[in-house]
Amino acid sequence: MNKNIVVKKEIKEKYQGQWGVFTHEMYKATDEDYVNSFLSAFDEYKDAFVFASECDSRAIHII
Repeated sequence: MNKNIVVKKEIKEKYQGQWGVFTHEMYKATDEDYVNSFLSAFDEYKDAFVFASECDSRAIHII
């Protein structure tokens, strides 16, 4: 089994329902891109927004 698939599954299970901050849009990303682009997750959108706003190339997605 591909390690990135396991890690993506673990991220989704651990942070389900939280706001994830990624280095770029993740809608059509491969599993590897998803894992490599994940930065952090937050319960509150405003906290994710503040963190994402620190850099132009960050995106917020619900996990």
